[in-house]
Amino acid sequence: MNGQGEILGEAPYLLISALDQRVEQIAAEVRRLGGLFIAAHVERPSFSLISQLGFIDPYLPLDAIEYNDRGRYEQLATLHTYLSRYVRYAASDAHYPGQIGTKYALLKADALTFSHLAMAFRQENGHTIQTA
Repeated sequence: MNGQGEILGEAPYLLISALDQRVEQIAAEVRRLGGLFIAAHVERPSFSLISQLGFIDPYLPLDAIEYNDRGRYEQLATLHTYLSRYVRYAASDAHYPGQIGTKYALLKADALTFSHLAMAFRQENGHTIQTA
């Protein structure tokens, strides 16, 4: 959709299915494309790396981990103390318009560009991202 709410295109296939690639393959493709590899809603009891695998592989090249529910994340972090080594932040994980902005993070960067966002995830040059 564009900014005016007009549909620009549709995917001819179901988008809720699992991928047929290993998480390491996905990470490698994200790196190849110059993207950021972030584990989404790690504290959720379903559809998260930890709920599916039981842990996050320490060799997985994550740029950050994202969570939605602070209380659930804090409980998870006490069980998985290694999570403290990752840059982490809260986000709304919005699936409906009313959920947008219910949780958010603060970005400290010199400019609102992808490269400065990447620096914030790497905590370089005073750039940071943190839960509000």
